Amino acid sequence: MEKYSEDSLDHLLKRNCEYSDDGAGLDISHSQPRQPWRAWLRKNVLSIFISTMLLYIAAVLTVQLNFKSSHQKPEDFLLVRDEYHPLPGLDIKFEKRIEWTEHREHPWNLEPSDELDAAWDDLLYALNIRISPQEMGAMNETTHNRVRVTGGGYAGAMGIWHELHCLNNFRKLIHWDYYGPKYGGTENPEAFGKEHSDHCLDMVRQSLMCRPDTSIYPFHWGADGIPSNHVKAQNPTTCVKWDSLDGWASDRALRPGEYSYLRDHKPERAA
Repeated sequence: MEKYSEDSLDHLLKRNCEYSDDGAGLDISHSQPRQPWRAWLRKNVLSIFISTMLLYIAAVLTVQLNFKSSHQKPEDFLLVRDEYHPLPGLDIKFEKRIEWTEHREHPWNLEPSDELDAAWDDLLYALNIRISPQEMGAMNETTHNRVRVTGGGYAGAMGIWHELHCLNNFRKLIHWDYYGPKYGGTENPEAFGKEHSDHCLDMVRQSLMCRPDTSIYPFHWGADGIPSNHVKAQNPTTCVKWDSLDGWASDRALRPGEYSYLRDHKPERAA
């Protein structure tokens, strides 16, 4: 018996098809001539089957992707976005919190002062850190011409601390009337000069564009009846728990006076 013979189709289709329009029943038996649509259906049954399966697969994939996106952990986004290399002991935690609050937290709301400077110094404690040879390998970093330090390992900095360092410099430049005298009255010492400031500004720009905050903050009406450009957030966003990152970096911080730089070879002289 051929696969698609009429006899084989007789066993697949119901023997009788009842159709009722005005209450009268119509019995269609196989002795009656086949309708044109039946012939078309038999001719295109394979195409219909394939199309149906493709639609089914597309629907299943859509549901799975939506489910995966809605249940994806913040760590997963970090892995894709930053090509994050898991280093020993580095276990970054996340939390939901409201950003862009109307009132700045203490001590960041202080005017330039010793207390505010101490807070920034504490924030930048892990600006320079020790990186082990094994960690250099895990990050696929070469050890050629890298700065070694006494006690083992290499000197380096995590991007976020470099950015905070730049923000701290901008902060001092904005309040130069206060900080200028602290630096001997020099108008633009090297750390606050145009070249270094331009470098910092562009580095922060690159960082913001590389990892943009895509949260949307609708503007609101001010008390004076004028639209306010001060953004407010009402919905929490996913943030890194700072202590989970700062603790890891602080444990390997290079403290001034407690290490020296080591060079593997003499610098090449310019021709």
